[in-house]
Amino acid sequence: MAGMAQRGSDFCTAARVFADAKMTTALLDRLTHHCHIVETGNDSYRFQHSTGVAKARIRSREIARHEPVPG
Repeated sequence: MAGMAQRGSDFCTAARVFADAKMTTALLDRLTHHCHIVETGNDSYRFQHSTGVAKARIRSREIARHEPVPG
């Protein structure tokens, strides 16, 4: 869980990290019961970079899909 908080993941992605959704919900409930969760609203450099890379990859796939086939 600490790794998720450090990576900036939201709690919705926790179910993908842990196999059982019910156990994940119970774990998050117990961890956050007496916590203060602060969202800064700022994206980290790593998040901005990975988002840019993903968008570029999608754009290149779209361009490749629409290019005519030679021959």
